[in-house]
Amino acid sequence: MSVATTKPIFLKINKLSVFSRLKEINRLFLCQHAMEGVLKKGQALWRKHDSGEFCAVILSGLMEIRDTRRSGEERIVGLFGPGEMIGLSALLSRKQFPADAIAASTDVQFVKFYIRSIDVDIGSSERVEIHSWLREMLLKHEQILRDKLLFMGADLMHTRLLDLFEHLRLRFSSSSNPEDFLIPIPITKTQIAKLIEVRVESLIRTLNKWEKAGHLKMGPKGVSLKGVQALRKKTL
Repeated sequence: MSVATTKPIFLKINKLSVFSRLKEINRLFLCQHAMEGVLKKGQALWRKHDSGEFCAVILSGLMEIRDTRRSGEERIVGLFGPGEMIGLSALLSRKQFPADAIAASTDVQFVKFYIRSIDVDIGSSERVEIHSWLREMLLKHEQILRDKLLFMGADLMHTRLLDLFEHLRLRFSSSSNPEDFLIPIPITKTQIAKLIEVRVESLIRTLNKWEKAGHLKMGPKGVSLKGVQALRKKTL
């Protein structure tokens, strides 16, 4: 792949902080092994048991890592958005993907990196930096999954919800204020219910109460929360 062909991808990933610690030569190398694309809502980036031949960065939109239990019930293992890497575990372990990756919003833009060949394609110093970077990204990915276990540990749905929103604020919001903030991702009530593993009907009743009380607004631009501490002190 020529430099001219990789330039559009290079310009897109260059804007993302996730690539900032890599030297330019290594960002260019990644782009030479990359392919960009767009998914419509419900389309799969990969399916469970597909070979982990690549990892991907999300440029815009939301991706669900989704698994189906033996009962047939679907659960969202993780939700990932702009600037986040997915598929690293399967790529680095050279195994199959353990769950489906499904577009959870309209027009999810992504870049896939086919970089299993880095051991033979580049020199040792560049290889070390890319391997180190991939491991760092994997640790961040795994921390997101571990954080889910933390907010899943709460007995009350009310507390799980607030812990989830704080988790999403830290990942996606530009606000440092834990009391009033906007999470700029178009998450739905159904997705929230699957993330915290509660009944959709029960969650909708709770969120509707929060909305009527002026604590919550949900829409295509994201989730806005106000008066979080007040919410933590009472169960509406």
